[in-house]
Amino acid sequence: MKILIILITVSYFSIQMVGQVESSIDNVDKELRNDSQKLPLINQTIEETAPQILEDELFDLGPQFLLKEKQKRFNFLFESELRFSVSSNTTFVEDDPDSSTLTIFSNTLSIAPSATKSWNSGNLSLKAGLRYQFFRYGLLSDDNKLVSNLAVDSNDFDTFVPFANINYLRKNFFSSLSLRYLNIENRATDSHSYNEIVPYWTAGLFYNLSINQSLLIKYDGNWRETDTESAGLQADGWNDRSDHAISLIYRISKGKLIFEPSIRFQYSKYTYSTRDRDDYYAGISGSAYYSINQFLTLRVFSTYEFRESSETTTADYELGEIGLNLNANFRF
Repeated sequence: MKILIILITVSYFSIQMVGQVESSIDNVDKELRNDSQKLPLINQTIEETAPQILEDELFDLGPQFLLKEKQKRFNFLFESELRFSVSSNTTFVEDDPDSSTLTIFSNTLSIAPSATKSWNSGNLSLKAGLRYQFFRYGLLSDDNKLVSNLAVDSNDFDTFVPFANINYLRKNFFSSLSLRYLNIENRATDSHSYNEIVPYWTAGLFYNLSINQSLLIKYDGNWRETDTESAGLQADGWNDRSDHAISLIYRISKGKLIFEPSIRFQYSKYTYSTRDRDDYYAGISGSAYYSINQFLTLRVFSTYEFRESSETTTADYELGEIGLNLNANFRF
């Protein structure tokens, strides 16, 4: 009887741990989807603007100031973001979702030469660095609130992301080929819970509709080799998958203000040999940026998205989120 009780207890906490890990993965993925719908400006060497979305720069948020023809060259970039938001479905469940606040703090240091290299009638640029983030649930509300039978702050986690990429821009076409490693550390247990190695690619076209309006359509794809800590409940590579997404982004600027509505569709195929899972995502978002100065940008945003999965044990969820974030960007 004691052995049975021990086995039931271990199984219960193992299942809870797997649920926390899956929630962390879903949250990281959601942030990547939301951030990919932002439309920062490409640095230009003449007084003109051109929009850019490159997945390695997901946290280089907000509009950048225009550069003059003779600009100082920089080799390093430090980016910092502090984000506060409220989600209607904190842990991505299908039924009876709970709301909570989420605080994200991100810092990125990278080698990112401002000088570009001419190639094939276009320009190549490089970027490589390390990003650290922490995700804190209920920090601005009630971190002891029970969500899915656990205190919401038991979902707290940190991520460490080394990355490298090469970008190409030619007229109104852009593309990117990149590699990143993601590691998730659960703060409640101070233990590793998930990592992945991801080659990813982006291609798209942008159009300047007028002096203050732009439209962009882009494709993002990746291949994700994963390792999930599940106390033996999941096989190695169980969360291996490939994502493919199409986004349409519109931008209108009014002085120091920029408005961006966008829409995104994504298909995810899980590639583990015995797993039959296909996920479909759709989302819309709206953002408003205010450029405080050449270093700081304030952004308010709202998003809505839903997921439908072919796997019966995976939640079909929907959620809404509103929030704001402050972004800092320093070159040296």
